[in-house]
Amino acid sequence: GTEFNLGSTTVTYTATDAAGNTATCSFVVTVTDNTPPVITNCPANINIFAAANCRAIVNWTPPTASDNCAVQSFISSQVPGTEFNLGSTTVTYTATDAVGNIATCSFVVTVTDNTPPVITNCPAAINVVAASNCGAVVNWTAPTASDNCVVQTFISSQVPGTEFNLGSTTVTYTATDAAGNVATCSFVVTVIDNQAPLVTGCPTDITIQAAANCQAVVNWTAPMASDNCGVFSFIPSHLSGSEFDIGTTIVTYTARDNSGNQSTCSFNVIVTNNQTINVSGCPEPIEVFADETGSIEVSWTEPVFTTDCGTLDVQQSFVPGSRFPIGENRVNYVASDPLGNTLECNFTITVLLRELNLRLSQLVTPDGDGSNDTWEIFEIDQFPDNEVIVYDRWGSQVFETKRYHNLNNFWDGTRSGNPLPTGTYFYHIRIKYGDRSLKKDGFIELVR
Repeated sequence: GTEFNLGSTTVTYTATDAAGNTATCSFVVTVTDNTPPVITNCPANINIFAAANCRAIVNWTPPTASDNCAVQSFISSQVPGTEFNLGSTTVTYTATDAVGNIATCSFVVTVTDNTPPVITNCPAAINVVAASNCGAVVNWTAPTASDNCVVQTFISSQVPGTEFNLGSTTVTYTATDAAGNVATCSFVVTVIDNQAPLVTGCPTDITIQAAANCQAVVNWTAPMASDNCGVFSFIPSHLSGSEFDIGTTIVTYTARDNSGNQSTCSFNVIVTNNQTINVSGCPEPIEVFADETGSIEVSWTEPVFTTDCGTLDVQQSFVPGSRFPIGENRVNYVASDPLGNTLECNFTITVLLRELNLRLSQLVTPDGDGSNDTWEIFEIDQFPDNEVIVYDRWGSQVFETKRYHNLNNFWDGTRSGNPLPTGTYFYHIRIKYGDRSLKKDGFIELVR
């Protein structure tokens, strides 16, 4: 029942008799330690991303060790704050007691590279003009690639000095590191066709006499078109063997390539004819009087121009019904045929100013005999801007009107439709004509 310490202890029993004789019995009690130390709070596995130097400094809380007797040593393969290389590293803590019992604690530190490579000096888009073969050899300064660990591959879809076809091509550089991280750099190479098609063999101007139908069939050798990238279309406005009217016709060949560049070839086809232009009914000079505005509308029968072939273009300075001012006005007609021949018809329209002179009847006898039944003011119809007032001898107004007219707006010796008595009546007449005016006063006799 005694508690023994670690190690070997000899237990001795001693028997002694009365005479002092003794006898002993001994045995050894050995206490052995076979319990290893205990490690607590062992860290779990640690995953961390590599820094710019492709390594990672890793920290953790160290575990602790205890033993039923005593921990003689507690060591680790790495300590917190250690810099780890890329990949997986096992960290082991080992605890040993005095009798050599051992306990271990392990966890894995994994340093992963998740940083893609860096591509610098990626070229900008490149535009070049196609050469004669419709392609272009393009050069550029290749970009460079770097990585926090190591660039495993750096490849490109095209290299400087490659010949590119017409249009746009994307050039891509791809950098891959050992961990499979990828970075790309792309730019576009555009080959532009700015060369217009070349047209050769363009005919010179052709002059030919018209046939009896006032037209001419014209033949020529068609030109040809070529282009560094191919001719898309080559279209003439007229085909050889076409029939042309009298005059000058421009024949144009238009060549276009697939990029829309265009070239043209043009020449004139001139169809001539010994023709003349005829005119009939050219008006004689016209004289008219201006109305109260100081001008007058004038109409006339237009001349007729004819020719044997082709269509005439007739230009005129005035049309019938135009208003003309006072003075001499020249009216000009010019007829032109497709060959440029012309014929003119000219005449003058002279607009005169009337004399401001009025004559009037001094007697009104409204008896229905057809003579002096109304008051006639001669030529007042030519001056419609007028005003006429009639008074009796006492100054009372018996008749007033504007635009007096001998046929439809006149005085017949009445006042508001009622017959006036025989007697002397007085009048006031005002007319305006252009920038002039006339006033006339007098008397008239009314006899019944």
